[in-house]
Amino acid sequence: MGISGLNAIFFCLITADLGTLGGLAAWIGDPGAGGLLPVVGIALGIIYCCFPLQFLDGRATLALSGYRILLRALLVLHVPLAILLLLALHAGADSAGDLFLTAPVSILATPGLYVIWRALVSLRWLDPAAPIETWEAMPGIDGTAMSTDGPPKQATPMAVALTLPFVAAWRARQTAMAACAGLLWLGALALAPVAPWQALLAFCLAAGIGQRAAAGATGATDGPPEPATDRMATLRAIFPPARLVPAPAFAAAGLLALPCLFIIDFTALGAFLALPGVDSVASLRAALGANELVLLLLLALAFIPAMFFMPLGTPAGKLTFRLAALGLGLGEIGLAGLYAAIGFHIAVGGIGIVVPQAAATMLRPIMVLLLGGLMLALVALRAVPGFGGVANLLAD
Repeated sequence: MGISGLNAIFFCLITADLGTLGGLAAWIGDPGAGGLLPVVGIALGIIYCCFPLQFLDGRATLALSGYRILLRALLVLHVPLAILLLLALHAGADSAGDLFLTAPVSILATPGLYVIWRALVSLRWLDPAAPIETWEAMPGIDGTAMSTDGPPKQATPMAVALTLPFVAAWRARQTAMAACAGLLWLGALALAPVAPWQALLAFCLAAGIGQRAAAGATGATDGPPEPATDRMATLRAIFPPARLVPAPAFAAAGLLALPCLFIIDFTALGAFLALPGVDSVASLRAALGANELVLLLLLALAFIPAMFFMPLGTPAGKLTFRLAALGLGLGEIGLAGLYAAIGFHIAVGGIGIVVPQAAATMLRPIMVLLLGGLMLALVALRAVPGFGGVANLLAD
C-alpha cells in the first residue's frame, strides 16, 4: 500500500466518519429528522483532505503535521464512533434517513484502519525525523509513485475500473485497496433497494478507488523510474534542511481547529440572532436550517481555499491564520459566555435575555457544543504566537 492508497483510505474514512458524526448529532438533538448536519460533516471532511495534498503538492511540511494528527485521530476515534452508531441503530436511529448518508461507508471502510496503522509505523515520509534518502516514492517526484517489484501491473479499461473497481485494484497489485473497493461495492449493492442515494455514495467512492488504481497501473508502464541520484537531487532541492525543521507547537492543531470553530460560532451566532423572531421550536428549526445552507456555501467557498494556502507560511497565509484564529477563538469564548448566561438566566450588562421556553430546549445543545469547543478555541489562540516562524520553516 503506497501513498496513493493511504490517501484514498484517508479521504474515505475522514469524510464518512465526520458525515456520520453529523448524522448522530442530528438524531440525538431531534430523533427522526436528520437535517443538513451530515452534509456539513462531509464538507468538513473534504476540507481536511487538503492536508495530504498540501504536503505532496505544495511541499508544506506543516500540512504533514496536520495529516499525522488526523491519521492518529482516526485510529483512536473511528471504532468508538462505529460502536455509537450501532447502538444508535439499535435504539431506532433508522428513522433518521440522513444518518445513513455516510454510515454504511464508515462501517465498510473500517478495515482501512489497518492500512493507516501500517503507514504510520512504516512509511518513512510520514516520519518527520526520517532522512529524505529513506522516503518512499512520492507523487509529483517519482511519477505515479508505484513500486516496480513483483509481477508487472496490468492496466484495466476505465469502464471496467469504474464498474468493477476491485478488479482494477487487484490487477494493479493493490490488495488492500481491492478489498476496500470490494466491500464498498458489495455495500452499494446491498443498500441499493432500500437507500439508493446512500448506495450511490458508496459506489462513487469505490469507483474512485478503481479509477485511481487503473490510472496508476497505466502510468507505471510509461517508462523506467528516475535514477536514484537524480531523485535525491530533486528531493534536496525541494526540501532543504530549513524546510524540514519541526513545525511550531500547536500550529497544526490550530489549523485543524479553525473549521470546527467556524461551524460552532456560525451556528451559535445564527441561533442567537434568530431569537427575536422565534416563537416555537418549528420556527427556530427553520431558521437554523436556512443558516446551515449558508454555512455550507461559506465552508466550500472560503475555507477550502484558505486551508490550501495557510500552511504555506506566506505573509498572506500567516495574516489569514492570525485573523481567523483570533476572531474565531475569541468569538467562541464570547459566545460560550453569552449562552451560559442565557442558560443560567444571568443578566448581561444589566439586561436579561428572555428566551421562549419552546426555543430554550434547542439552545441547550448549542450551549454544550460551545462549552465543549472552548478547548479548540484555546488551541487556536495558543497557535498564534508560534505561527510567525512558519514562513522561515517552509521557505525555499
